[in-house]
Amino acid sequence: MKQTHIFIVVLAAVIIIGGVVFLSKKQTTATGQPQQIACTTDAKQCPDGSYVGRQGPQCEFAACPGANAAPSSVSSNNTSAPITLAHLYENKVNGVGYSIRYPDLYKLDTGYTYDSFGPNKSIKGVKFTIDPKFSYKTNLSADSYISVEQKPGTNVCSANLFLNDVSVLPHKQSEGSMTYSVATVNGAGAGNRYEETVYALPNSNPCIAVRYFIHYGVLENYEPGAVTAYDREGLLSQFDAIRHSLTLTI
Repeated sequence: MKQTHIFIVVLAAVIIIGGVVFLSKKQTTATGQPQQIACTTDAKQCPDGSYVGRQGPQCEFAACPGANAAPSSVSSNNTSAPITLAHLYENKVNGVGYSIRYPDLYKLDTGYTYDSFGPNKSIKGVKFTIDPKFSYKTNLSADSYISVEQKPGTNVCSANLFLNDVSVLPHKQSEGSMTYSVATVNGAGAGNRYEETVYALPNSNPCIAVRYFIHYGVLENYEPGAVTAYDREGLLSQFDAIRHSLTLTI
């Protein structure tokens, strides 16, 4: 009789526990809402410079803006890929000027001036700042650019006129039917490196030149694995394509 009583007590306990588990699962299924989870507050930087946080039951990072859009002709991992010069910029004053093409995501600045010569010696022009994907997680600075500049009142159009270094001697560089006056200067400071190369058109009046301005950091100054070396060949290839689209207009 005592064993029968124990058996009944154990059976009743099993039934009660099973009922609680069943009701708990049924309630979760009925609401359809998983248990809320507190995600960490860290953020991920997207290629466009914005940040996204974690979300959802798995605390996964949200998609970056434009992540589902069709890929552009240039990817962050392959700057050597062919580009489409989708946009046209024209500058014409008193019937004389130029036109030049540039790709998507390059930022146009029509109020640009080159100020390295000091007060009242600025060179006016137009600047195309690089696509942000170029500098993403690399040692390349996002302020790197290609520009077109004009210097009036010169007898000879030479590249050294656009560089504030009297020791620089220009040289001639022929590319197809075009011959440029070319000069380069390099600078450094606080772990940064600066490269400027100017391609002047000798027969232009006013004197017109294209400037490559490349700003990057010394890799050794970054934490290991924080950035990779920028694709110099790919960047120069894009700058060259833009420069080659330059056309003088009369």
